[in-house]
Amino acid sequence: SRYQPVWADDVARAVEHSLKEDGPGDHLYELAGPATMTYAEMSELVGLLAGRPRPVIRIPLQLVHLGLTAIHRLVGENAFATWQEAELMRVSMVTDRGTADLESLGVEPRPMAEVLGEY
Repeated sequence: SRYQPVWADDVARAVEHSLKEDGPGDHLYELAGPATMTYAEMSELVGLLAGRPRPVIRIPLQLVHLGLTAIHRLVGENAFATWQEAELMRVSMVTDRGTADLESLGVEPRPMAEVLGEY
């Protein structure tokens, strides 16, 4: 699956700008960052920028399902993730509009590497 990670501050600025717009307020915005990445690419980037690169190990979703089900049975609602959340990893979250909606709201979205490089 592919994603277009967008920085929370960019989203906040877009929301703020949209609330100041005149009009009916029923416009749908698709907010996306400037890069399209896989989950593995995002994980590798985080490790690299943290100075702790690690190999990414791909685990079959069936095994993830079994593990999360077992964890949920052990700790209940305190589980760190649910199977439903893990299933979202199968779904690409990209828009054909790219960064157009953010830019129309006066926001120049920052790439994930640039933002994480500041931390």
